[in-house]
Amino acid sequence: MQTLNFQLITNDSKKINSKVNYFQNKSILNFKIDDDIYQFNIEECLLVKKDQEKEITMDFKKKVIIIHLFSNNIKIDYPMDKCTYQINKNHVELIYTLNQDIVINNKILIDY
Repeated sequence: MQTLNFQLITNDSKKINSKVNYFQNKSILNFKIDDDIYQFNIEECLLVKKDQEKEITMDFKKKVIIIHLFSNNIKIDYPMDKCTYQINKNHVELIYTLNQDIVINNKILIDY
């Protein structure tokens, strides 16, 4: 099985830095970090994170985060600000900003 490195950097602080096994089905990278299942669609630039309670879909082309809560079947759309993405062979860089009470700058790096 192949390995990838997944990093989440929030406001210049590494929150996740994991090297994990993955498999690729067509244009989708499938991997697991702790109890969370991730899928990244390279062609659509979609990152999905699933656990037992929710599914979070980050659509970088539409600049939106969709949170689906399974217990009461509620879906919430949350816009991303200053969203950019770059996909090269074996490297993905996703950058987005969330405007809440404070501005949150996130960068996700996937090397596979």
